[in-house]
Amino acid sequence: MKIISSNQPIFKLILFAILLFCSGLIPSNPSKSETINSIISHEKHSLLLWELQYLPQKFFYSLSEFIFPFENKKVSKKDPIEIIQNYIKINDQIRKHNNEYEYATIKGNDFKSNAEKEKIIQKYIDELEENQLITENALEEIISNTIQEFDISIFPNTIFPPVLISIEPPPSLLILSPRDEIKLEKTILLKSDNSIPQRYKIEGTIESLENKSALISDIGGLSTYPATVKVRSLESTLSTTAHEWFHNYMIFKPLGRSYFNNDKLRTINETAANIFGDEIAKYILDIQQNNNSKSPMSEPCKKPDFCFGLEMNETRTTVEEYLDQGNISKAEKYMEDRQKLFLDEGYIIRKLNQAYFAFHGIYADSPSSKSTVFEELTYLRNQSKSLADFIKKIENLSNENDYQKLIK
Repeated sequence: MKIISSNQPIFKLILFAILLFCSGLIPSNPSKSETINSIISHEKHSLLLWELQYLPQKFFYSLSEFIFPFENKKVSKKDPIEIIQNYIKINDQIRKHNNEYEYATIKGNDFKSNAEKEKIIQKYIDELEENQLITENALEEIISNTIQEFDISIFPNTIFPPVLISIEPPPSLLILSPRDEIKLEKTILLKSDNSIPQRYKIEGTIESLENKSALISDIGGLSTYPATVKVRSLESTLSTTAHEWFHNYMIFKPLGRSYFNNDKLRTINETAANIFGDEIAKYILDIQQNNNSKSPMSEPCKKPDFCFGLEMNETRTTVEEYLDQGNISKAEKYMEDRQKLFLDEGYIIRKLNQAYFAFHGIYADSPSSKSTVFEELTYLRNQSKSLADFIKKIENLSNENDYQKLIK
């Protein structure tokens, strides 16, 4: 039986009404430290305020689809990709400008800009805003259609929750770790528009007053509802959209509800979401390219090539050795030196510290991680009949014992 897409405008309208009613229940994520709360008080991101500002835009866009279906008819299978690629092309111009600024600032150089260039960048920004809702709709449609083809659903004959996203820049994330070990102690959402000097100032104040390792990092997405997705390449944007929908889906399952129980379950959630997102993205791109063959596996780096994955993994291993020996200052000096090396090789890593590894380490497919979860889940996926079968195997996990039984 054909699945009914819950991305239909009328379904969205009903869900919007529920969300607006419940938005006052969205919890904040304050730190227990009054010092930290004081430092970040003007920089904190309010999920409630964001929902109240953004949901009406989506509401009226969906309402227009419902009232004027012929003027807002769904695009053909080819059109969504064209719409997304057009948005990415414009966004790339802004990213290029921002990367030049970030690189110069990290290196301690003056960023040379001019009024004419700023005018061009503003033009690109205005163009992005004009195309935002139609691009979001295109992403929602193509991911919904793919989920439908994979037959993944909570309720019979319905895709739930509907794929609903915002491609506004996600908030940034303040990450805290102890200095004497790599451990994700706390994460707090901050505004997305804080500058690099502001980030250094906040981090430095927290580190000096609280003796913590602190990092303010950009993130690729956030599983709010609508989910927030950072637009990058086509494959990355498709993957992130599917990744965040996976989290929205899993909140109705034991695995998603166990996300914050411990680091292992968080890693399982995030790594499974990466596997899901990457497979969805690859499926869409294979169809677009009329190529259903498997993508070639990346070959190991050969010297004298600089291999980011191997170098980052080596960095993590060495840092942990120093910390295990109780040599915090040596570990931190080593990370400072390695950060400069990565920057010289063209990898814009603003700051490399315990908080960096604590956050990136929860993604087991990252070179910053020491977890075996990625290999275990990849094996489980390969042993599953389909992506839907893989999800059914993991969605009811709620503790580490169940996970160990599953992967044996």
